[in-house]
Amino acid sequence: MSCIMPLRFRHIFLITYGRSGSTLLNGILNSIPGVCMRGENFDTLAYLGRAVEAATKTREKANEADPPVPDTPAHAFHGCTLVDPTDFRRQLVAAFVDHVLRPPSNAVAIGFKEIRFGVTQMSEAEYNRYIEFLFESFERSCILFNSRKWTDVARSEWWRKDPLAVEHIRQCEERFRRTMQLHPASTFWVEYDRYIRDPDALRGLYAFLGAEFDRAAIEQVLQIRHSYTTSDNLFRRARE
Repeated sequence: MSCIMPLRFRHIFLITYGRSGSTLLNGILNSIPGVCMRGENFDTLAYLGRAVEAATKTREKANEADPPVPDTPAHAFHGCTLVDPTDFRRQLVAAFVDHVLRPPSNAVAIGFKEIRFGVTQMSEAEYNRYIEFLFESFERSCILFNSRKWTDVARSEWWRKDPLAVEHIRQCEERFRRTMQLHPASTFWVEYDRYIRDPDALRGLYAFLGAEFDRAAIEQVLQIRHSYTTSDNLFRRARE
């Protein structure tokens, strides 16, 4: 049995687009001793990041006001001088970890995967602010970008109704590439089409994470179907 080793990163964020094979990669990451990767959470952190932005803007209102904001209920921004965005961020992040991720106490690295980063889901500015929120809020954090052949992804049920599927996927990857240029030491690109043919293609990822490469464990994961269950598909169709 492999022992639990400290990794280079404490927080791992797997960012991609739908039907890229990210659930499988999440399973592979979970096979690393001490790693706890959760699934999607409908961009919960993006909403928390926006809440921190709003609190920060409220506090800045007090700093920028001339004359200073009086401490009276008659003022529209009464109490804004008391806002503490830093502590607000800290407690929101702690609540996310404790109540959304809920990792085991012995986890050496924790994180989750998310797929909602397209231009129809986040503007360029929102995406950039989200990335900065991740790096600023989580110590020793890294982002893994998972990619897959565009034409194969576009043929999936997830994308079939989108006539601009290939273009939307391409735009996602452009965003991801720009993030890698800005944060080269804390980002890594993973290609589904390479590792699905040969698990050894993941050696670079394991080296990046500081994990011991275990081909046998990876091959065990590859034998398990990682995708939607029937009930998931029924739920999604019911929501469409």
